[in-house]
Amino acid sequence: MQEQMPEGLQTKWSKLLADVDQNQFVLETIIDAIFKQGDINSYPELYNLTLSEVSRGDVSMIFGGFPNKSQHNKFVKLVQKRLGDSFVVVQINGDETTNREVENLVESKINKAKNNGQRVVLVSRDMASRSFSESRIDTVFLMYDNGLLAQTVQKVSRAFTPGKTYEGEVKTHGSIITLSFDDNRGELDPVDQYVVAEAARIAKEDEPLQESIKRVARSFNIFAQDTEGRKIEVEADEYAEKLISNTSLTKVCGASTKFHMIDIQACIEGGALLSARKSSAENHKAQVKTSGVKTYIKSQESNGSNRESNEETKEARELLQTVNYLAQNVSELSAYNNFESDSVIETIESIIDKGQPLVGEVEKFFGLSIDFIHELFVKQIIPTRLANTVVAGRNNRIEAFEPAW
Repeated sequence: MQEQMPEGLQTKWSKLLADVDQNQFVLETIIDAIFKQGDINSYPELYNLTLSEVSRGDVSMIFGGFPNKSQHNKFVKLVQKRLGDSFVVVQINGDETTNREVENLVESKINKAKNNGQRVVLVSRDMASRSFSESRIDTVFLMYDNGLLAQTVQKVSRAFTPGKTYEGEVKTHGSIITLSFDDNRGELDPVDQYVVAEAARIAKEDEPLQESIKRVARSFNIFAQDTEGRKIEVEADEYAEKLISNTSLTKVCGASTKFHMIDIQACIEGGALLSARKSSAENHKAQVKTSGVKTYIKSQESNGSNRESNEETKEARELLQTVNYLAQNVSELSAYNNFESDSVIETIESIIDKGQPLVGEVEKFFGLSIDFIHELFVKQIIPTRLANTVVAGRNNRIEAFEPAW
């Protein structure tokens, strides 16, 4: 849709929310399109989002990629001014407020709005993305371009709290609206991440992840938009097949990496990051997106950590980036083992058993010690089941191209 818009409207969330005042016109247009569903001669594509066909939007929650509290505050004021008295807009900020206090505040605001016949919009950065329950939230809007999988899963879950709806009925569903402006995000949308994460969570022990993905995809009603803004339902099995493709799963594998579980100082002191990595650093940077790593580091900084902390050193950043590269290129491990195993841990152990020459090749390629690579999968820092699925997919494709003698 963005390709049809005037150049001035082609943007992404990180730019839009970095300066709310400067981007006021674009943001106002988006707000109108989402909540007013009005008619306008200019930019009809944005007003044709047909969200009312998907969700009532009585109580919505926006998670925005605001760089700081100031822009967050300006956005809340802009939304309230644009929507007027028929809406109550609530800013949720974690600086002075606990999740329990937020729950009490939101419950009070919704009760009062219901009595006055108003709709409610909650606007948050990261606060209330977890350990926060309010069943009357029927819709979650994701207004950011990148992010860690764990954070996205928590945000999405806010619409899936069971209980009563705004109208007092038994809640049976919630809606997730992911608004993509950055073309890169179309390659790995938060909804894609969420479906794969759910599939990995609920998969039976002996069930292939591919089958679990299909099962989860069939449990959702997933919609897209055509070039004229009309709602079209996505066929579940076709959508699942797209996710199962090796390219999509490797990106999810990278997004699923649990960076917070890495003891950065111990890894650096223990020699997990190899000097050989530095000679190919620029090549690796060009091949892997590092948004998850950046998000993790930024999150650590926002939690009040010291500026001289390990996460901010050049070596620490390189370690996390290199782990991310491994996660998104895990299928390459299988090539060093002649595609003999669908288990990533068995593959690594087989490489170790074959001796130092082969180990040296793997360490040079990934820039990490083989013991640390092994540890990343044993400890589930890089999700092993997902990695196994990626490796198996690579092995199957290689096998299909081998001639039969």
